[in-house]
Amino acid sequence: MKSLIIYTSKHGSTQKIVDYIADKIQADSVNLLKDQVNDLDAYDQIIIGGSIYYGSIHALISSYIEENLETLLTKRIALFLVCMLSEESAAEQFNNNFNENLLNHSIADGFFGGILTKESLNPVEKLVTSFVFKNVDTFDQIYFDEIDKFLLELQ
Repeated sequence: MKSLIIYTSKHGSTQKIVDYIADKIQADSVNLLKDQVNDLDAYDQIIIGGSIYYGSIHALISSYIEENLETLLTKRIALFLVCMLSEESAAEQFNNNFNENLLNHSIADGFFGGILTKESLNPVEKLVTSFVFKNVDTFDQIYFDEIDKFLLELQ
């Protein structure tokens, strides 16, 4: 089965997770911030994910899903978020940020934690994250055990 991971990665958390997944299942990957998806028809399974910023997944992910929903619903779909909130909050973000039809069609869903390095953030991001992660300059908590469970669901 040929797999494609469609994602956005601005600060590197999602990229690290995508690299891990792609290596485990031999998937191709496309960062929508850098490249375009050329041919969805070439893939049987599509994995879509990204980080939550200010309560939303990147607009490129949302618009890509909207523009390609009909084709995506003919594929095996898995969805993930890179989110450093509690499981309950991450679940809420997940349900608020993915199309309901796609959520219902998905065979695997996951929230995988993330990495926050304040030095990589712009001034607005630093201000916002300072309220959530008080006195923390680096937060590194990718949930590889959750990624492995997610990968098992794809088999």
